[in-house]
Amino acid sequence: MKSKIVPLQPILVSWIGHADLKAAAGEAGAGLGPIAQAVAFKELVL
Repeated sequence: MKSKIVPLQPILVSWIGHADLKAAAGEAGAGLGPIAQAVAFKELVL
């Protein structure tokens, strides 16, 4: 029996850091935050 090899989907693994928390809280000068910048160009599936 032959098994089918399924290609892996690209994933982003990250942790929530201080810059992300500041951005989520809307602090002045925080911008989007690193995670939002990383996924802004691509679809995000949780």
